[in-house]
Amino acid sequence: MRLLLTDSRPSWSPNGSDLAFVQTRSGHKYGYLIRYSFLTHSFSTFTTTVSGHLVAVPALPAPVAWTWGLTPAGTTHASYIAYEGAAALCPHPDGHCLNALGFPKQSGFKNGFPAALLITPNVTRLTDPDWYPQNPKFGVSVLTSQEHCNSSGAHCKPAGLALTIGAVPIIPRAYQGVYSPTGTYMAYVLNVSGVPHIFVEYNGAAIGGPVDLGTGTQPDWQPIPEKVLTPVASISSCRAGTGGVPTLDAGQAG
Repeated sequence: MRLLLTDSRPSWSPNGSDLAFVQTRSGHKYGYLIRYSFLTHSFSTFTTTVSGHLVAVPALPAPVAWTWGLTPAGTTHASYIAYEGAAALCPHPDGHCLNALGFPKQSGFKNGFPAALLITPNVTRLTDPDWYPQNPKFGVSVLTSQEHCNSSGAHCKPAGLALTIGAVPIIPRAYQGVYSPTGTYMAYVLNVSGVPHIFVEYNGAAIGGPVDLGTGTQPDWQPIPEKVLTPVASISSCRAGTGGVPTLDAGQAG
């Protein structure tokens, strides 16, 4: 019997040596947080301790985000992976859990320190996390898509993008937000007449306005010089033009 597996959208470790993602068996509601190492060319399951027992980290099949950020005390750095917890790592049947798994080093995957970034009731879900790229602080510097769900929490729709955990969305109805490598811009998805479009705008600056790159979903950025990558057949870069208003340069996917 063939075992069917699906993988969520992955996230690179900041040093570029590993990938983290959620692997889920077909027909299962949740999977497990997995690491692929490009140094050893091997897969490993992230683990943590729950009630005195070492367990694989259960997670919803959703995007994850990896960073090297400041600890809560703000004096040292650690490796953190944000993900949506499930089963033993979301023990509240009437809620959604956005969690973080911490390690002293980016190479760590055994017995990570578990932490809840936010536990929300069924009617609210925080998903698609993305850490602010410049010296982020644990528990604060995380961009998320907020969703409003029905009473069972099974069906959700976008409510908007929030810059910090649990904050009021700054871009209503937007989702799948990602920072550019310097944090200067944000790319996100917003439905236009029912069709998803990718937008780019400055982060936290009242300069210009959002730029519509056309239809698409799941944007991402290439490293500096900043270009936003979309699953459609084109790439557009956003740069500071005359008066600081974003302008577009068409490119080719590759």
